[in-house]
This record gives sequence, C-alpha cells and structure tokens, in this order.
Amino acid sequence: MAIALISEYIRSGQAGEFTQPGPNHRFLNEGLDAPYIIPGHFYSFAQLNVRGNDSLPSLDDWEGGLSKGTKPYFDNWPIFLALNQYGLGLNVKLIPQTTRKLFLRTYLKAITPILEKLIDESGAFLKFEDRLASPSLNAFITINRNWIRERIFSATPDIKFDFLVDKYNREEMRYLKMIDWPDVPKIGEVTYSNDPAIVSRSAISDYLKNV
Repeated sequence: MAIALISEYIRSGQAGEFTQPGPNHRFLNEGLDAPYIIPGHFYSFAQLNVRGNDSLPSLDDWEGGLSKGTKPYFDNWPIFLALNQYGLGLNVKLIPQTTRKLFLRTYLKAITPILEKLIDESGAFLKFEDRLASPSLNAFITINRNWIRERIFSATPDIKFDFLVDKYNREEMRYLKMIDWPDVPKIGEVTYSNDPAIVSRSAISDYLKNV
C-alpha cells in the first residue's frame, strides 16, 4: 500500500524502515530507467563528464557578488525535482536535511490528489508503463518553477530557491533514473554534507548550514 506509506510520511516525517547504506546513497539500484523527463518527478543521474572545482568561485566570492553569476558548487550526481521536460530541475540534495524533509512532505501533500489517481484498488501504484498511459499524469505538466516557488517554498522562505535550480544537459545524464514515489521519502533521510560528488571551493557543509 504505497500510497498509505506516503500518507504516513506526510503525517509523521518517518520514512519507514529505510537505513542509509552510506553517505552517498544515490538510488541507482532502486530507480526506474528514465527514457525522458516528466515534470514534477524526482530524478538522479551521474554527470557523464565529471567536473572539478577549478573554475568555481568560493562561497565568499559568490555571496559577495564577485562570481559573475557562476554558482560556487557543481553536483556531479544531483537528485533533482524536474521543473520541465527539458532539464530544468531543483537539486534537493543541497537543501539542509531538516528543511529537505519538510520540503518533501509539503510537496507530497500538495500532489497527493494526483498520486491517488495513479494507484490500483489495493493502493499500490500502477506499473510505470500504465501510469505513462494515464491521462491523470498530465496534471504534472502544471508543476514548474513558479508552481514550486509559490506553493512549496512559501513555507520555507529562507531557502535561496534560485541557487538550487539548475539547467541540466540531457546529453550529460548518465544512468538517468526516476526515483519512484515509494522511495521519495528516502531522499530526506540521507546526509549529503560530505558527498564528494558535490564539488566546491568552499566546504559544501558550510553552504548547507547557510542555505
């Protein structure tokens, strides 16, 4: 009864029996192969060409306006909420853990009316192929940058929304995986402050404390 588990997570903030296997759990073994991106869904991928921090500004430079628009981090393995079908996404890894859990619970509560139309009589989600054929999936098209900013981030106004949004290159998405709804609560259980996939000239933990 996946929808019941999500409802319980919205209510309690507890992600069931999930145990973090390591600091960089990336959902590669649990995600669904994703031929394309559907707005409103969560994805993970590995950057095809790994980037280092040579061209990145420090956090102080960015906050001081010296970075000329370049963000002080690059995530080679993001976990993002798709804001359109062309690669625009919100990297939820960079939201501090406590606020990330609040974000996920708020978001799942907002889209529960959509999810309830994508389950069978037992409360389990339809097979992914059947969901793709369901007209109810079209409701996700309305979930975009403005929708998230107004409906979800209004509850967390201190988060620097635009700092978390990136345009990802589909050609650079290696092992693109969709994180299915029963696994979405697990995103809130993982600590990413020491994730080596996130490169920065400043300690990423410093950013996560001040996001």
